[in-house]
Amino acid sequence: MSHVRTINWQALLQALIAILEDFVLPPDPAPTPTRRRVTIPDRAKPLSLTRRAPREHLLRGRPYRPYFDTAVLPATFANLDAKLSIFENDALGDCDSAEECQNINTAWGVIIANATLTPWLIRHGFLDGAYSQDVLRTMAKVGILQGGVLYKDGDFTLVDPKNWDNMRSALYSTVGTSLPPTQIKLDIDGDAIIDKVDLNQPFSIITNLHPSTTVNHCTAVVGFGTAAALLDLLNQKYQSSIVLPPQLDPNTPCYVHFTWGQYQIIDAASLANIADCGYLRTPGSIQIPAKGGDAK
Repeated sequence: MSHVRTINWQALLQALIAILEDFVLPPDPAPTPTRRRVTIPDRAKPLSLTRRAPREHLLRGRPYRPYFDTAVLPATFANLDAKLSIFENDALGDCDSAEECQNINTAWGVIIANATLTPWLIRHGFLDGAYSQDVLRTMAKVGILQGGVLYKDGDFTLVDPKNWDNMRSALYSTVGTSLPPTQIKLDIDGDAIIDKVDLNQPFSIITNLHPSTTVNHCTAVVGFGTAAALLDLLNQKYQSSIVLPPQLDPNTPCYVHFTWGQYQIIDAASLANIADCGYLRTPGSIQIPAKGGDAK
């Protein structure tokens, strides 16, 4: 006679529940760090993971020294371009390379196309963050090719962003020479300015920034003057009627600053508070005709 064992499904279910209750699932993996984005509005502005220059890099760098009396500097000076671009820094963490593209624009009035820039970023590992000095050295050694012309950087020296005379003389250093116009590359705290830049306006005004040791963004300075003089300069350029905020004295020393496809007026004290290091390229940019291409 055969015996059929009856399964107690309820008991089995309770046993399974007990086992599952004792089973501890492994913790979720830590989230992958992402670039911080702030939309103002409909335009994402990633802080691009620019990294603070290691101390050994700075010790190897040569400081910029003015070769003329700073007393000859004009009260107002700026290298402004007819057309600007964000150079993919609204989608990629490429601020160091975007600044290099703007440097080419400042020197030659040439906009590096996204179709040129993106493969270059991937090839050199600069798609999502870099050391400014690595990008500077790559541009000096390899350059970037577009339209039959190879664009390269000259050698760089270190500029003190806290020194008003040092910054002004570096910006003015190509005047009266055969060198193209130049700009100063800066490592800064992008968090300090990200909510101050209004991309709905032709240009922004940034002031009253507090000291910071954070370094996560790369920008450029292209001019200097008083707040009132630079306001007149940019209002004339854009046929706009922007006014200074009441807390910014018209006689305050300021710079023309570039990031995210826009110029900004920033007071010199604020820039000194958030900038870590500056770089002057000499020559600022070099054009080399490639095969079948002619330089401008």
